[in-house]
This record gives sequence, C-alpha cells and structure tokens, in this order.
Amino acid sequence: MPSVGFAAVMGRPSYAFARRPRWLVAHVLVLVLVVLFVNLGLWQLRRLDERRDRNELVQARSTSTPVPVGDLPDDPDDMRFRAVVASGTYGADQTVAVRTTQDGVPGAWVFSVLDDADAPVVVLRGFVGTQLDGSVPVPPPPGGEVEVEGIAIPTGRLGHTAETAVDRLVETVPGAAPVVVQAEVSSPTEMADLTPVPVPDLGEGPHLNYAVQWFLFAAVGVLAYPFLLRRQARESADDGDAG
Repeated sequence: MPSVGFAAVMGRPSYAFARRPRWLVAHVLVLVLVVLFVNLGLWQLRRLDERRDRNELVQARSTSTPVPVGDLPDDPDDMRFRAVVASGTYGADQTVAVRTTQDGVPGAWVFSVLDDADAPVVVLRGFVGTQLDGSVPVPPPPGGEVEVEGIAIPTGRLGHTAETAVDRLVETVPGAAPVVVQAEVSSPTEMADLTPVPVPDLGEGPHLNYAVQWFLFAAVGVLAYPFLLRRQARESADDGDAG
C-alpha cells in the first residue's frame, strides 16, 4: 500500500510541494509580475495626472486675452500655448510647406514669415491637403497688412521635420522671434484651401484604461495563483504524494 501523508489522510491538502525549486522560481516570478503590473498601473495614473495638468494649462493659456508676440516671456515653457496676436505684412518668397497629416488626411503645414512690428515671426498659417497627383499646392499668404491671432509654439516644440524647415526659414530673417504663431484667425482671411491647425488635443487619452488593465492583471495574479497552488496541492494528495 503506498505511503500517504498525514495531511492527505485527514483530507487537508499539503503544500510541501511549494518548497521545490521550480515552485520557488514560480513564486518569485509571480511576485515580480504583480509588483510590475501595479507599478505600471500607477505610472499610467501619473501620466493621466500629467495629461490633465497639461490640458488645464493649454485651456487657460489659449483662451486668455491675446498678447503681442513681443510681450511673451523669454522662457519657452512659459510662452507655450499662450494666446498671441501679431500684425504686419508677409514677406515675399518666405514660405515653406512641411509634409504631414491632419485628421488622417495627407498634406502639409504651411509656414510663412510675418514682418511684425516687434520682430519678424514665423506663422503656421494652416494645413493644406495634397492633390490627386500627390502634389501640395501652397496658397500664397494674404497681401497687405495682416493681423493674426493664435497660440504661441516655441520653435523647439514642433517636431524634428518642422523644426528643421522653420530653422532654415528663420535663418533668412535676422532677429526673428523664437516662437511660431499657430494661427487660428487671420484678417484678411486665408484661402479656403488652407484650414487652421487645431489646438492640441484636450482629451485624457487611454491612460485610465491602461491603468485599469494593469491593475486587473495584478489582481489576476494575486487571486489566481493561490487557486493554482491549492489545486496542485489537492492533485498531489489524490496521487498519494504530499511531499
């Protein structure tokens, strides 16, 4: 008759198997994964807080009373997203188009230099879509005196491709302001083919959903692993091997 452990005889499963090396490795692995999942969930919650803070900043600055470009603070972080106004005339042959997409539509951002009274400033006039042949028609800027209202974007916050194009444009204009005006309203108005670039998305993104998913993964580890151990203990007892 095979030897049966006392705990198995009494109907209580034994967990002696859990001290075996391969199970010790499993304990450590599950613990590491649970800690990792919890920390990833907390990280996503921190990202959510950062996104909410950033949205509040964008909302407050972009809806404030527009100030002249020359009155912006020197710190790029302080000038970012602030409502600004610039007026002057657009320079001749001082326009560049940077390929991009907007709302899933391929096209280009159109940048032009506005000779503002304070200092020349680059204006992101808007977005133009590509034609059927893949070319991008760049609308000329309005002529004469122009007033533009929009938000301030430091030149170092445009993305590599746009920054490179704007830097080259600025090199042709001594004393240009270190900021791009992302136009929302222009007087006189732009051509119909040119649509304004929208302000940054104020949605909260997927961070909350991701956080919930990571916490659920952690919960599965915490709840399912003891169940697995108990089932293994019962199977060991049924086999008459409690150790």
